Amino acid sequence: MRADNKFTLFASALLFALNVGAINRAELGIGESHEFNVNQNWIVVSHQLSNVRLNLYCDNSYQVEQTKLDILSVPFVLVLPFESTCHASITSLSDITQEHSPAVFHLMPLTEQFDLTSLLLADKQYAEGNTELALSSLSSWHPGSGLPTELYIQVLLRQALWSVRSGAHAQASSSLDILKNQSSSLINVPLLHTWISAELMFSLYDFESAAAMYEDALSLMKSNLQRPTILQAYTTGQYGFSLILDGANKSNEAHMERGKVLLFEAEAAADALNQPQLKIDIYNGLATYYQRSGQLLEAEPWLEKAIGLSQEYGLDVAKAGFISNLATIYKYTGRLALAQQTFQKGIQIAQLGNNTSTYAVFTANLAHTYAQLGEWAMAERYYQAASNHYRQAGGETLISITNRN
Repeated sequence: MRADNKFTLFASALLFALNVGAINRAELGIGESHEFNVNQNWIVVSHQLSNVRLNLYCDNSYQVEQTKLDILSVPFVLVLPFESTCHASITSLSDITQEHSPAVFHLMPLTEQFDLTSLLLADKQYAEGNTELALSSLSSWHPGSGLPTELYIQVLLRQALWSVRSGAHAQASSSLDILKNQSSSLINVPLLHTWISAELMFSLYDFESAAAMYEDALSLMKSNLQRPTILQAYTTGQYGFSLILDGANKSNEAHMERGKVLLFEAEAAADALNQPQLKIDIYNGLATYYQRSGQLLEAEPWLEKAIGLSQEYGLDVAKAGFISNLATIYKYTGRLALAQQTFQKGIQIAQLGNNTSTYAVFTANLAHTYAQLGEWAMAERYYQAASNHYRQAGGETLISITNRN
């Protein structure tokens, strides 16, 4: 239903022992620069920094060009080298940014010595797609671990969102319960709590609740964010997708139409922000609208666009899902030979990704397509293959073809 692992959630950082220092605040416009001395501080970039790149260079050869490509425009921790002079500058990632107020970032001290190894390791593991390992690395951070509020909130954000992404819904709910009681002058906790709660409801297929929460999150974004953000564009698309799915389930055409309008708005925002990868889910949502409206032929070009972008960004799991939907359209519109060829492509992708459950779905659909073509031996072969893979994935055995009439 969605293309996951599109972006890493927070910036990578370097490990350093930190202690007390003075809080500094700097505002930078596009093309402006700022010089500062590092005295065992950690840098926090506020949520007002989005759709721009922070270019940071320090006199001991430490360098970073941090591109804000994550869908959460929230503060991130970047530990700087001790006893160095650094230069920061801001460059734009889109034309939109230049029309708005300067980006703001803060240098803030830690009041105690902390070993951030596990936190930094978790970021690395998540960026590499090892979500369960990343969550395990975060397990040592808890309310009694003494972390400063802003840093602890970032741990909770990771735990909540990563748990949603990995299907650990109970853990996500627990982290969200703790998160809602936190407060910070730098991090907009109510906004992010609402947004991640919407993501959780979406993953639980409670599209009515998800739509309401996405709407609330968008309202908070418009009130609190100073410029259009990647998160706002993504959320607009998810709000539209939720309305379409909820409307389809309840035969509510008004919801479906409103959802379609929102998806087109999200597409325009993704273009303005130069974020083509966001359009993968948007195109899938538009294809879903036409499929659930019974307009199968109109859904095809949107699925083809989603497949193309998924291939461009190496998102094979998402690509396989879109190919399955496209092949199903071919099947239900009578193009059985084309459906058979397309299901075969999907099986090849599932095999490369070692995805047992996806492979089982493809082989079952391919078996049914062969049955419709009257090729019973091939149909039986793929039904048996599907049954074997369903068992491996923990499902039940499929019924083989016994009636060929």
